[in-house]
Amino acid sequence: MTIDFSNNNLNGLTRFKPELIDYKSCKTRVCVTVGMMTTGYDCQDILNVVLARPIFSPTLFIQIKGRGTRLYDFSYDSGNSKIIKSKDNFYLFDFFANCDFFEYEFNYDEEIHLTEPSDGEGQTLPPPQPGKYIYNGPDEIRKIKEEQIGLDGMRIDREAFSKNFETTTKEEIQKNPDLVYAANEEEWDVIEDFVKTKIFNKPKEFWNQEKLQEAYGVDRRLSLREIILKALGRLDHFKSRDDIADDYFERFLSTEGVDGSKFYELKTLFKTYCLFDDIRPILDRKEYAHLATDSRINIKDLQVLGPDQIALTLNYIKDNVPINKFLPL
Repeated sequence: MTIDFSNNNLNGLTRFKPELIDYKSCKTRVCVTVGMMTTGYDCQDILNVVLARPIFSPTLFIQIKGRGTRLYDFSYDSGNSKIIKSKDNFYLFDFFANCDFFEYEFNYDEEIHLTEPSDGEGQTLPPPQPGKYIYNGPDEIRKIKEEQIGLDGMRIDREAFSKNFETTTKEEIQKNPDLVYAANEEEWDVIEDFVKTKIFNKPKEFWNQEKLQEAYGVDRRLSLREIILKALGRLDHFKSRDDIADDYFERFLSTEGVDGSKFYELKTLFKTYCLFDDIRPILDRKEYAHLATDSRINIKDLQVLGPDQIALTLNYIKDNVPINKFLPL
């Protein structure tokens, strides 16, 4: 039946009148399944996928919505010519907020360990039986509007893309003694060359630095070394531009001559100079009047600091802070 459905060969039969018992009224347009045709099933002209139950497995969710991502060309013979229209989107009707769950709530870093329900004495319990539920409230679904998924896709797809890269990279390095040695000795140039030549831009996943940057969703440019360190578990997370500015500011505070009593004003100046490339030339030229209406730094803060503390701060940044680390995407 699934083969017939995918080939549009499941024809509807009407039984309105005895004489029309085997009359083929239409082709089957809707298929309802429970735990079937969710994975590994290919019906390329599917235009609508309806989720009528909660899903808690990210892998299963990717597989289910993947039924609709197949490319297809619809053709129609108008009599004079054949009209072809390519399938360029599909609709995902989600009645149980699965999209929101995997976009905002699911913890992709948590290792899930499944256990069998037990009565406390070692006896496995049967799964709970669902009870009857009746809802008499208003139909809120009528108010829900269509939400277009952007070019960056769903978070679950980005997470799967980056997690698969990390797993593959770690496994490939562990299989090669020379690469294990290089990682232990922190010879990162060797590891980077391996990733570029053996893992990047290969069929199926087509990983590369730009796509991984988008998948991780960090607000600054990531180096390949950072990405590799994350894959090998040497880095827990990627720091944002703001986090990096905080780290450098903490080091700056130990510099001789820094007036700690002006902590707030110093931090505002330090981070503003690091984070905003349009403000740096203004501060360098001391054209402070241009900042009169700028909410990122207040002229009063500069007045509190005075010329000596301002010069000390900016000179420290120029000598000790690589500004390219703050380049936005």
